[in-house]
Amino acid sequence: MCIRDRVLAIATLDELANLSSYVSRVSYAVAVNCGQEPEVMEPAAAIMAATMVIGGGLQFAEAVVAITV
Repeated sequence: MCIRDRVLAIATLDELANLSSYVSRVSYAVAVNCGQEPEVMEPAAAIMAATMVIGGGLQFAEAVVAITV
């Protein structure tokens, strides 16, 4: 894998991590502002948690690709 491909992979992973962060923020806002409705709060909190884990995994993958440059 040449350096150009690695830079492209790093940039792609970084942008995907940013997108998952945005989804997590929106889910947090929904969970906090939905009042006391558990049928809305619980799925929003689950989506927030899942996207945070996904974002962390993408950032880890980005670090692994960056180390191999």
